[in-house]
Amino acid sequence: MKRIIIYSIIITTILLIIVCGKKYITETPDRFMVCTNGKYGYINNAGLLIIDADFDDAMPFTEGLACVRLNSKWGYIDENGKFVLDAVYDVAEPFAEGLAQAEIDNRQVYIDKTGNIVFDHKYDFAGSFSEGLAPVAKDGKVGFMNKQGQIAIELQFDDLDEFSEGIASVSMGGSVIYGRTSGSKWGYIDKKGKYIVKPMFTFAWGFSEGLAAVNTGGKIVFGVPQGGLWGYINKKGEYEIEPKYDNAGPFSEGLANVQIDEKWGYIDKKGNIIIRSQFDGANPFSEGLACVEIEGKQGYIDKTGKFIIELRFDIGNEFIDGLARVMTDDGWAYIDRTGNFVWQPSSTK
Repeated sequence: MKRIIIYSIIITTILLIIVCGKKYITETPDRFMVCTNGKYGYINNAGLLIIDADFDDAMPFTEGLACVRLNSKWGYIDENGKFVLDAVYDVAEPFAEGLAQAEIDNRQVYIDKTGNIVFDHKYDFAGSFSEGLAPVAKDGKVGFMNKQGQIAIELQFDDLDEFSEGIASVSMGGSVIYGRTSGSKWGYIDKKGKYIVKPMFTFAWGFSEGLAAVNTGGKIVFGVPQGGLWGYINKKGEYEIEPKYDNAGPFSEGLANVQIDEKWGYIDKKGNIIIRSQFDGANPFSEGLACVEIEGKQGYIDKTGKFIIELRFDIGNEFIDGLARVMTDDGWAYIDRTGNFVWQPSSTK
């Protein structure tokens, strides 16, 4: 689940859960970003460097293209490392649903994959598209625009999440502090901007696998939801799992990470405890494995709670196409599902 911080151009990490690493944009299969000797390139899932590390900065592949920087300008390469859009942009973001945000000649624009400018915008903030709509902010209020750059849902909210499963969480009536609204109530709207769940929650995550984690009785402290209890609602706003958790994450592959008495475990969609609360931190499952933390080290468990990859990393990310990006004492590396390294900072493959 990806939450968008509308009011901050600098991305703020929301510490709702103790994260086992930042969730990266989904990679194009068999293309994984690496940094070697201060330059960026891409490996395949066998750990072979197939796009030379020639770039000054880079982002993961999305929709077959990746943003890369040469000197001070950004462009887009294909899966073979060939520039399909030359490095002429001052700012560039990954493609989402066929469009990407970019800045060129002091113009804030969205481009298509041929480099054509689809439209300009003059918002204080504009995000990536999800389910045909993108969040935008202007003069302290946020809403959504369509792929023609037209306002689809009026800028009337104080904060919001991107659309997921046809629904977006929004808040009104609060003030923005550290990139999150404080003192507001959260509810859910459809793509016409109509409330389907009235604002009633202290905080609300987006829907995942038909359910959404919501907080009642808590408050926003330094931009982070704290206190209160977490439960899960359906798309009618009815509780499927009553509020009883100290913290909660999204459902993924049928399980959700929840915190009870300062320890994390996993539940199913009926609220049954599947993996008892025993971890200091826990992330959602991906490709059958989840990153968990005990005493400052992270490893990976399966859906029975058995450790498949021992606790030995400083940070661990989700598995994508068979690989996970992990932080070691020597820097960022990639491991396979058995925990073997396919790429390490010293790799010269």
